Amino acid sequence: MPALDWSQCPAVESVPVKLSGAWVFRGTRMPVQTVFDNLEAGMSIDEIVEVFEVTEEEVKAAVHFAAQSLTLDVQVSAYKTMVQFLEDRYNRLPSDELGGLLGELSLLADGKPADPAVASEWQRAADRVALGGTQMAEPIPMRRAG
Repeated sequence: MPALDWSQCPAVESVPVKLSGAWVFRGTRMPVQTVFDNLEAGMSIDEIVEVFEVTEEEVKAAVHFAAQSLTLDVQVSAYKTMVQFLEDRYNRLPSDELGGLLGELSLLADGKPADPAVASEWQRAADRVALGGTQMAEPIPMRRAG
């Protein structure tokens, strides 16, 4: 499970004297990671509640928090990928070629990119973002025609 900022989840806590500060369900010694490990192994929430000292509400709150956090992470990653991709293209294309770029970005009826070379560039940008190799740049000022 990716590292999440569990401090924002009201159902859990980290107390240095409880399991060396691992994230546990509030008021328990039950590690959050154990619940996710068992969910991943195929246990249902009902089975986890029967076996471990947690309530259904606590498990659902942690799962909901993780899902929301991961969704946000995916959105941020996708945004950074698009920004990186457009910055790469912007550095090579005059601004009046934006229409051509948008045409290259379109998808065909079968879901494949209209321009396979653009798809390769997109994948390289996504790989750089996934590896943490990009920083958000300062906004590029808009150019005015004239």
